[in-house]
Amino acid sequence: MSGTPPNPRYGHSASISGPDIVFFGGWTLESGKRLDKRESGNTEYFTILNTNTMSWDLATYKGKAPHCRYGHTITSIGPHLLIFGILFLISLTYKRWMGIQQSNK
Repeated sequence: MSGTPPNPRYGHSASISGPDIVFFGGWTLESGKRLDKRESGNTEYFTILNTNTMSWDLATYKGKAPHCRYGHTITSIGPHLLIFGILFLISLTYKRWMGIQQSNK
């Protein structure tokens, strides 16, 4: 296995999309000390394990990532992941974070 696996955590979510197991959020012993790198699209709380290559990847995506959270759910819809508890979409195809606006209608 190659790459750096995520720190041990709890309250995270995981979903399968193709050959990837995607992990998002959760709380670690380091969570309170981390630098907020959401502007760069690189976060330590969004990691992918590719089961074809058995390698870990610290995902880097365009756009501003949501704040880290725990106790949420994440659902795979084709090449996209929907995060419930904040309504955010992650496009694995376009490597982009996208917030979803809710309508009051």
